[in-house]
Amino acid sequence: MDGPILNPNPNNFSGVRSLVATFIGALIGCTVSYFLSILISNSPTGLDPARLRLFYIMVIISGSFAGFGIEITRQMQASSTEQDYYHKRHQSYNRKDR
Repeated sequence: MDGPILNPNPNNFSGVRSLVATFIGALIGCTVSYFLSILISNSPTGLDPARLRLFYIMVIISGSFAGFGIEITRQMQASSTEQDYYHKRHQSYNRKDR
């Protein structure tokens, strides 16, 4: 197969899947910010609570963006017509195999 593999559904973008991935990322961000709040509350630092809240929001939003980006990249690779995304085995570049 030298030509590109034709995908029967080239435009099968799923917005629901990307939203679910965004919410899962936000949930992971909430978990991380909760553990960070426990860590910071048990440390002897004197930080402003408003800045801490902004920091926690930033961690949650970063988790959301990460989940969204991973899902969008996965969907783009699944709908790609390039053959590089579909090869079954990776060639070994070990010197003994040459």
